[in-house]
Amino acid sequence: MNAAAKCSRRKLLPDRMWCKDVRHLDQLVAATGKPAYLDAERGRLRKEQQKLEKELQSLKGQLDNQQFLSKAPPAVVSSLRQRQEECSAQLDKVLESLRKLG
Repeated sequence: MNAAAKCSRRKLLPDRMWCKDVRHLDQLVAATGKPAYLDAERGRLRKEQQKLEKELQSLKGQLDNQQFLSKAPPAVVSSLRQRQEECSAQLDKVLESLRKLG
């Protein structure tokens, strides 16, 4: 079964093909002849990477500030740490997707 057929069982958007399975993207591009979608996806992922890195830097600044930590309620500090973990996990996923896209 070719990549386009595998992806056809997933969601097809009206004007472009969308496939969750990154392993078949090269075959999909060869079948559709539309590598621009890969460039667009890389751009979207890079933008998301920058956003997450900026947010992580902000969270790190707050969590490294001892004065802030001493005055902030424990619930606030806990939510900041949880958000930092979530952002870190999201960033790992974005970086993995970028690596797979090449």
